[in-house]
Formats: sequence, structure tokens, C-alpha cells
Amino acid sequence: MPRPPFFSIVVPTCDRPRQLAACLQSLARLDYPRDRFEVIVVDDGTTTAAPALVVEMKAGPDVRLVRQPHAGPAAARNLGASHARGSLLAFTDDDCAPAPDWLWALAARFERPEPKPHRRLARRADAENRIRWRKRQGDMSK
Repeated sequence: MPRPPFFSIVVPTCDRPRQLAACLQSLARLDYPRDRFEVIVVDDGTTTAAPALVVEMKAGPDVRLVRQPHAGPAAARNLGASHARGSLLAFTDDDCAPAPDWLWALAARFERPEPKPHRRLARRADAENRIRWRKRQGDMSK
């Protein structure tokens, strides 16, 4: 069986230590192989105990703390993504509690091949687009 993909889970947080603690506990309960994911907590200008929570979680999955001045959750996600080592990114918020099989469900989606467009339908759509364009141009002779 091939090894499952390595995920980087990014969790932005700002001044919500209780929610972050619950989120980190749920991530510690993921049934995905511990050596196949990391957790990146992005401290978005927190003035509370978020860094201490991350230090406490060191006994669980691979958890790292990245800090930035307050810039909002989107900037925090981008910063976390820039520190990621995983081949796949997974984002969750500090007030979420992902299900134990969350990463397995994501990994399964990436194992399936992408559907290929049907050539006949693609050709038909292309021909229809050319006809519409010609009608707009007033030229139906071609």
C-alpha cells in the first residue's frame, strides 16, 4: 500500500485560547499516521496564551507556532502555507474540531484520477461557440 500524502494543517488564531485548545485536542485525535501530517498554528497578533498552548501540545502531533502582527485570518493562512512542508494543505479554524477521519477523507479525494472531458462534447461546444461568435459578427458564410 502506498504511503498516504503528507498534510500541512494550518490553523490561524487570535485571542481565542479556549477554542484553540479544543481544536488542537481534536487534531491530536486524528486517526491519520502521525508522521504524515504537521500542524502550523499561526498566531495573528494574539495577546493571550496561544503560544503556551502550542508548547503544551508538543507531546501530540508535530505542532509549530508561527507569529505575525495582526493582519487577519486570510494573511495568517497564507503565512502558514508559506511555512508548510506537506504536499497537501488543509485549513481549519481555531473554533473547529475536525473529525478523526478528516485527513483520510481528503487523501481519498486526491487518490482518485480526475475525470477526462469527453472529446465529442468538447468539440460540439467548440463548434457551437464558433457559430455564436459568427452570429454576433454577422458572418454566417463560413
